[in-house]
Amino acid sequence: MIKSLKDRISIHRAYKRVFNVNDPDVRLVLRHLCKTAHVMEPTFVAGKPDLSAFHEGQRHIVVSLLNYINQDTDKIIEQLRELENETNA
Repeated sequence: MIKSLKDRISIHRAYKRVFNVNDPDVRLVLRHLCKTAHVMEPTFVAGKPDLSAFHEGQRHIVVSLLNYINQDTDKIIEQLRELENETNA
């Protein structure tokens, strides 16, 4: 799991570098993603369950991205270690 933990930390740090929220261009891109992925609006489309599911999938990706880049690396390490301990218990 340690190799996996190191990999996840590296990925998290890469996300934080790529999606540096202090960069105005990054903020512009994130706002665009939120708008096009229905982050701030309902994803339900009456009578069209396939379109509703598609919209919710788009929304899920962007919300996951936002949650990931807003997390502290130390918090992610702690959560991964807790998960590892639960798995090994």
